[in-house]
Amino acid sequence: MKNKKSIYILLPIVVIVWGLVFYQIYNFLNRDSEDKGFDMPVFNTQQQEKLINDTFNLILDYPDPFIKRQDLPSSVSIEQKENKANRSGSKKLNRKLPEKKELEIAYKGFIRSKENNSRLEILVIDGKPYFAKKQIEDFGIKIESVWNDSIQISFDNKKRILKK
Repeated sequence: MKNKKSIYILLPIVVIVWGLVFYQIYNFLNRDSEDKGFDMPVFNTQQQEKLINDTFNLILDYPDPFIKRQDLPSSVSIEQKENKANRSGSKKLNRKLPEKKELEIAYKGFIRSKENNSRLEILVIDGKPYFAKKQIEDFGIKIESVWNDSIQISFDNKKRILKK
């Protein structure tokens, strides 16, 4: 008995839905030839003159959220050019650090090249990151030996071992 009640309720709903579908198809096929196509909106030129263009200013002076306040030196590109020049020539760069009695030097790690398996060591000198290679003297600092967790440098005729 329950099934007959649902048939009596659902059958008229299905007939109404299909009737609406066929009605829409019939109206679409029997439109007048003038009504075919899209209606183009008509703009009033007086209203367009009244429209005011939005003006805005971008405030682009904000800190980068992904860098931890260590400003990258602008000498990175110069350093890379000098390193390329030194591959065929001498092993000493002519850059100097500002004169201080004692520099804070920290070893942060290395970058290994996939192509030729060479390493580029990352040093932080007085809060600024620098890149150096083994056996190339740069800023008066020469990397003598390299291990995975530490390096040995010579600076002012003194040898020091720096760990990560």
